[in-house]
Amino acid sequence: GGGKTTLARHIEYHLLEKNNYRVLWVTESQDFSITNLQDKIANVLGITLSSRDEEDARARILREAFRKMLKLIVLILDDVWEEFCLDRVGIPLHPNKCRLILTTRSLEVCNRIQCQRKFDLQTLDTDEAWDLFKYKLGREPLLQGDLESIAKSIVEECDGLPLA
Repeated sequence: GGGKTTLARHIEYHLLEKNNYRVLWVTESQDFSITNLQDKIANVLGITLSSRDEEDARARILREAFRKMLKLIVLILDDVWEEFCLDRVGIPLHPNKCRLILTTRSLEVCNRIQCQRKFDLQTLDTDEAWDLFKYKLGREPLLQGDLESIAKSIVEECDGLPLA
């Protein structure tokens, strides 16, 4: 992939360090359904939804569970393949209560869900990747002979992904 999940994990870690947020991580899959997503969210919230309940009743239960949270909630939905209605799932977006971060391969999914901000992750070209690698090693490292060729092969293997 392009580092979307890795970047989201870094964001999650940063938010958890601040301790002001309750971060919920849900990984979606290609076989998307509202009911499956509701079940995954319920699981990370620590509640159980009845499979006999209608979709809208399940959504109400989720909204109520979110409402009862004391901290600001950041829900991270990773690897979203299809658009869906947040309200239909039971995800209440309110700036002071619940925020959503999602990763997807599709800009169209972001547009249809009406994401407020979109970030298109780009890879680095070879020179940028090499410069970043050297920078992360610390002051201008002395890479000579085999060591430099090994380092360059590592950079090449990362394929321009800065978080790899």
